[in-house]
Amino acid sequence: RYVAELNRLQTTYKEFKDSSSKLDLERLAHEIQNCHRRFHLRTAGMAVGGLFRAKGVQCLSCAAKTPGRRPLDTWNHGFTQCWRCSDHYAANKYCAVCHKVMRDLEKENNILKCQVCDLWVHAHCDNLDEMSLLVLSLTASHPYLCPSHRPHAAGCAATIGDLPHIPTSEEPPAPLPF
Repeated sequence: RYVAELNRLQTTYKEFKDSSSKLDLERLAHEIQNCHRRFHLRTAGMAVGGLFRAKGVQCLSCAAKTPGRRPLDTWNHGFTQCWRCSDHYAANKYCAVCHKVMRDLEKENNILKCQVCDLWVHAHCDNLDEMSLLVLSLTASHPYLCPSHRPHAAGCAATIGDLPHIPTSEEPPAPLPF
């Protein structure tokens, strides 16, 4: 019902975009936003797009409750992403582990880029602590591999070249050889 109502409103908006007054277009745009909000509230506690929505439909990356500010914006990826996050996701600007979109890569802290798939990973999503990040930065000649592209070793937080792993802070330290 939401999709039919939204399509009707968006089609009307497209038809009258050039011929109607600015006030009428603003009212129609406001009605489209209200349609999104009603859908958000109606879906609380329901399964939509294959996911249970305890708080209603919202973007899984930025938690937006409407798909965008423009009247023609729509939900993407099975009602899981707003239009802006969907664009970033299509440009591979998301974490390969948690799939949350990274809007501004330059402002993101503690992210690493996998040398195999060219996707980004939050350090905390790969269980990397400050010490592990320091080791990674000092061994820049060895590529970082995300969890899906490295050999699975017990206690492995990251693989750097031929080194088997970097222990996370959750692991007990290895005994010294002397």
